[in-house]
Amino acid sequence: MQQARTDIRACSTEANQSADTAMVGTSIGMALAGGLVGLAATASDDSDLRARAEANGMDACLSRSGYSRRILTQAELDALDARTDPNRTALLDYLVAGGDLATYPGV
Repeated sequence: MQQARTDIRACSTEANQSADTAMVGTSIGMALAGGLVGLAATASDDSDLRARAEANGMDACLSRSGYSRRILTQAELDALDARTDPNRTALLDYLVAGGDLATYPGV
């Protein structure tokens, strides 16, 4: 788990750069396509666009180190939401390491 945390920190710069690039590219494209109206439309969707671009940048960086994204099930998300730290962190570490709720010893 410590190596995964280190790799995530190492990829955070690339993720931020991906988000910045997406924001600049979209702003320029919308300005050229629609002037001020285009810029206003871009501003209204900035946080979602930035979050998706940052996640994509993180995924790309981590995949080069051999990681792959696993989408948590609704039950896993609910179990995480129901816990407080450090129990949430322990469950998340377990899930990231390949475990599932059925075999989690902390239930």
